[in-house]
Amino acid sequence: MKAIRREMDYLVPTLDFSLTQNLCAMLSNLLTLDNIPKGTPDDKKIVETYFAFAVIWAFGGPMSTKDGVDQRKKFSNWFKTKWTSIKFPGKNSVFDFFVDKTTYKLAPWSQIVPEVTFDSLSQTMGSLTIPTTETVAVLSFMDQLVEAKKTGSSCWPCWLR
Repeated sequence: MKAIRREMDYLVPTLDFSLTQNLCAMLSNLLTLDNIPKGTPDDKKIVETYFAFAVIWAFGGPMSTKDGVDQRKKFSNWFKTKWTSIKFPGKNSVFDFFVDKTTYKLAPWSQIVPEVTFDSLSQTMGSLTIPTTETVAVLSFMDQLVEAKKTGSSCWPCWLR
């Protein structure tokens, strides 16, 4: 946390305790038998990948542009240089990836953006919502929140509330 505080800044004041609480809540929802089946080979690597994903969104997710500096970009660059055991494909941001539950590897959010079909005869343009990688990521987090509420586990990330 000291390195993050020293090198980056949040738009809204945050407490280290809250960020850590977000991380723990995310991990409690990610490290499940549904996500890591018993007896999976390389389960340590899978846990590390989920942990990295949780760190990225718990600590870096609340960042934004502040004073003209993209703090998320700074966080992404910092994370890639410090957490070298996790390989991010290409030069994209760490926020552009999720953990694919079938391969247990990082995959781009763009891979799961649904294709939109538009029929101008039966639909108005105003009724159409175009999904983006950002909306797919947010919907994924919302699904986690709903699932956490159903199972009684803690909701995450708190900064989405």
